[in-house]
Amino acid sequence: MNNNFHSLPPLPPKRSSILADPVKATNTTDTSYSPLRDQFIQNANPMRQNQHGQYNQYHGNKIIRDDEDSINNIPLKDIPSSTNYNNNMNSTNTNLPLLYNNNEDPNYNKKFYNNKTKNNIPLGYKIINFPYFTIIVTIIDIIIFIVELVKMKNLTGSAFQTKPYFNPMLGPSSNVQIYLGSRFAPCMHSISGITDSNEFSWPCPNSTTTDTQVCSLIELCNLGENFQGEPNQIWRLISAMFLHAGFVHILFNLLLQCTMGLDVEKQIGTLRYMIIYLVSGISGNVLGVNFAQDGISSSGASGALFGIIAVNLLIFVLHRDRSTVRYYGFMISILVLEVVVCLVLGLLPGLDNFCHIGGFVGGLLLGLLMLNDPKFIRLKRHTRGLRLQGFGSFSKHMQNIRKDRFIIWIIVRIVALVLIIAWFVGLILNFKNGGGNCSWCKYFNCLPVNNWCSQGDITTSTSTSSTSSPKSSNPF
Repeated sequence: MNNNFHSLPPLPPKRSSILADPVKATNTTDTSYSPLRDQFIQNANPMRQNQHGQYNQYHGNKIIRDDEDSINNIPLKDIPSSTNYNNNMNSTNTNLPLLYNNNEDPNYNKKFYNNKTKNNIPLGYKIINFPYFTIIVTIIDIIIFIVELVKMKNLTGSAFQTKPYFNPMLGPSSNVQIYLGSRFAPCMHSISGITDSNEFSWPCPNSTTTDTQVCSLIELCNLGENFQGEPNQIWRLISAMFLHAGFVHILFNLLLQCTMGLDVEKQIGTLRYMIIYLVSGISGNVLGVNFAQDGISSSGASGALFGIIAVNLLIFVLHRDRSTVRYYGFMISILVLEVVVCLVLGLLPGLDNFCHIGGFVGGLLLGLLMLNDPKFIRLKRHTRGLRLQGFGSFSKHMQNIRKDRFIIWIIVRIVALVLIIAWFVGLILNFKNGGGNCSWCKYFNCLPVNNWCSQGDITTSTSTSSTSSPKSSNPF
């Protein structure tokens, strides 16, 4: 029997003919075919009914009585109980009539995912999209901060700096942070007239005054007793991301990291998130060590987090179909305003705006390079259910895109790749040559009022010996 029947069912007899020539009911089986017959309807796929949210099985009687209206009086049976109906939901019969055209409903794929696929996502997919990196980094940050407080307690007798000045972040001194691995230019490369001069003495990690307890740069940077040559602790570009200046500092960092960062990792995956997080943090520190004042000690994950902010902004712009925000334009404005406000606040003393700028640039370029193709290059909407099935073939992907826009997007990716390579190569070469060489770049990090742009310069004070005083910069 061909179940894909599309012809109209036979019409019932006219009422006039029934009254004129009454026929008594018989049990003769009608061999004519109609989709309204019980034997046809009872085999219908119950799964199809769920798309409309109604139960529409027809249970009619084949016998027509001569004293009743054959048109208006259609005997029906009671609808089966919900238990029997639910038991039939798992029917696997595929030889059924097409009762519903999926292409007529633009939201069919969304309904399909919400009602079925969402509850049947493979365990491997859930494991892959679990925010491992955010949780691990958060635990590492907390452990390292505890180590900072313990080290400060052992060296100075107090876990919080109160002498020679109070640390408003409620944490260790900048000297202890330098000793443990914060970004401090004199520990990382040679600076003419500073690291190669024997006239300078530096504060010790356990210093509580500016007049006594002076040490060498080797002791302050923890270079090792037998160290000879130029400072080369390039690893501080990474270690500085996991150090924090105090409770206030780490609280703000972890708050942003465990909210927006966790959500971004779920959307783009752990591997891409980890690469963007680390590279953005390094990008911010490389820019800072080149152009910030040499006496600034910088710590914190602000460079990495600004890279994540850039990626989050790209996701909203390029993948609007993933957004569930009602006021989309308003949300984009809020994100842009957030970036602008943070950059303006970075001009205040104690904040490292170079780290903010470098992290944002690194995250923006990496996001253009590593995120999925945006919605505007596709011919029709991809469903998440399709993405769960695997990567698929490249030919199928090419059939579902706008070729001209796809070529433009490839060019954008290539430009982003070239720019990110040029960005790091240029900064690293400048760093090896001593950094700096830009007299006006400091104004990206400060306002020219109250000598703010002079803070962080290495200065000397005459007492029992000449000393230099590093300043702490703790970016949020």
